[in-house]
Amino acid sequence: MEMTKYTKKRATVSAIALIAGLSAGTSAFAQSNSNDPWLDLGEITLFGSGLETTVMDSPASVTVINAEDIKRLAPQTIGDLLRAVPGLRIESGGFERVIIRGEGGNRVLIKIDGQALTDHNGMGKGTPILVDPATVERIEIIRGSSSVVGGTRAIGGVVNIITKKGGGKPFGGSFSASYFSATKGYSTNLSLHGKMGNFDYRLNLGKTDLDDIETPDGPWSPSDFQNRNISTHLGYTAGNHYFSLKLQDLDMSTNVSFGRPGMFVQLPKRDLSKVGLYYQGTDLAPWMSKLTANTYHQTVDREFISPFGSTSTDEAIAYGFNVDAVLEFSQRHRTKIGLEYENDYIDTFKTSRGPATHDKARIKTFSIYALHEAELNDKLTAFLGGRYYKVDADLEFSNHSPLSSNSDSRLLGSAALVWKPSEQMSLRFGVNQGYTYPNLTQMFVTTSTRSVINGNPNLKPESSTTVEIGARFDNGTSVVDATMFYTEAEDYIGLAPDMRPGVPAGQLTYVNINKAKTFGLELYAEHTIGNSNLTPYISATWMRRKLNASYASNIPEVFGKVGVRYDWELRNGIAGSLDAYIEGEGEVWNLSRGVVSKTTSGYATFNIAAEAAITDNLQLNASFNNLFDKSYDPVNGLPGAERNIKLNLTWKF
Repeated sequence: MEMTKYTKKRATVSAIALIAGLSAGTSAFAQSNSNDPWLDLGEITLFGSGLETTVMDSPASVTVINAEDIKRLAPQTIGDLLRAVPGLRIESGGFERVIIRGEGGNRVLIKIDGQALTDHNGMGKGTPILVDPATVERIEIIRGSSSVVGGTRAIGGVVNIITKKGGGKPFGGSFSASYFSATKGYSTNLSLHGKMGNFDYRLNLGKTDLDDIETPDGPWSPSDFQNRNISTHLGYTAGNHYFSLKLQDLDMSTNVSFGRPGMFVQLPKRDLSKVGLYYQGTDLAPWMSKLTANTYHQTVDREFISPFGSTSTDEAIAYGFNVDAVLEFSQRHRTKIGLEYENDYIDTFKTSRGPATHDKARIKTFSIYALHEAELNDKLTAFLGGRYYKVDADLEFSNHSPLSSNSDSRLLGSAALVWKPSEQMSLRFGVNQGYTYPNLTQMFVTTSTRSVINGNPNLKPESSTTVEIGARFDNGTSVVDATMFYTEAEDYIGLAPDMRPGVPAGQLTYVNINKAKTFGLELYAEHTIGNSNLTPYISATWMRRKLNASYASNIPEVFGKVGVRYDWELRNGIAGSLDAYIEGEGEVWNLSRGVVSKTTSGYATFNIAAEAAITDNLQLNASFNNLFDKSYDPVNGLPGAERNIKLNLTWKF
């Protein structure tokens, strides 16, 4: 693709202006009824503590995005659904990746229906979100170290994406079409679903095609993106037993420019094929309220072409299972016990200016866990958890390196208290640990871009501990969820000169060289003003991160959204909402070769979103973004789009 020269212009905004001085704005996930806040503290969450509870009662910093939120937004990507969550940011360089509290890459666990997606990018860029948003029923997000509840790779947190099941009548469906002016792109989705007797089913077909992003300074080329998705759900209910089969076939591709002529990465293939089997039984015995089991097999095929002439063709195969049970031997106590197994394999073939390399490697992860909830009295509940990991990794084949292995065993813990002085308020305190095992590329694979990078089979896992204090309040008119957190992590993996005997000068390898301390505040708050149907809100994060000895850690100190929502209804039954909001982030500083420099300046954009239920079967969504046509350059992402519009029309039948 021909490159276009791009001159970056940055709009500046201070941290104080972002949090305290921004005026009109609103949550893109707003409900049509002003009495139904976006952050529903009564929403049931299955993942925050490992035991089913409400957000209000959860000991974790958890956010639930439900089906109504998704319908009202009509998202272009999964990232559109997540941007308003405090503490969370989206990296948009081609495929979207999640950053939670400054932790990105392999330190955020992405799950689909409770089953982990894996990735083996050498520098830990992290797992792309390989899900079509049209297939998503709800999303649960845990912020902070969560490896006891979630599993390995959960130092920053967990994003669990739950896909849709069948319909409620014998036959139904929907068709949606979207247009995105910033990329001259479109997406379409057809869903057929229903329920007949004890059987329920869903078939989903989706396609997205986006061209290069148009910025206020011209096109950012290349930055195109395409995907195609086919997914199927089949379910069967037998009394208090439910069985289901889910199939997914998702093809994705993108090209990403670095902003200089000839400097762009081509990813013609990042495809996912997956089959999952699920079982859930409820009230199987007086002392067993739930038993769940699932197993899966998934394949990710990736092709990568770097601007330096190197290529990589990878096949990653993962399969595993999880079984757990919720036990209730007394009225005030609940216990979940379970075991999980993951077998993750990669076959990678790489070419560069030197000889081609071929490696095959595998990680086997086995863990057992127990989570306990005890109601100490009517107002105070305690939570305790532990998980034991046993991990073995092996380089099974290589045409250039001797075979090697790595292993680890570790016991992690979590503890929390939730105090409810009233039904409208809860206070929480928790300590949780996180754990990320090195990926297969970091341990065993040799890659070559500008420099040769060798794997290191002697790497140690990364680990973390998070301490949190939080408060929640919901009286039906006002909603507040605030968190103060501190995380200390060690053994972060980075690059250093490879000084091992026999290694040519100038080559690099992965080593455990970094540690981090992160602390901050997260806030979501909204208040409905009398009977005006006006709801001002704020979703904001202030955070400091000390990487080794420097606070210049390449993350914004402040980011978020503020604004107001107006909900309306006409006499003929047409209802909807109008949202105006400002979102942005503060300036970013980085430390490179001992020199502290500004990576990006802060920015803020003004946006308006609207939605209307025209009839019971017809829904219209529209958003008008970056209305002042600001040039901005978010950290960990592509340059911001010019003034643009997104339109979506959904018809149900």
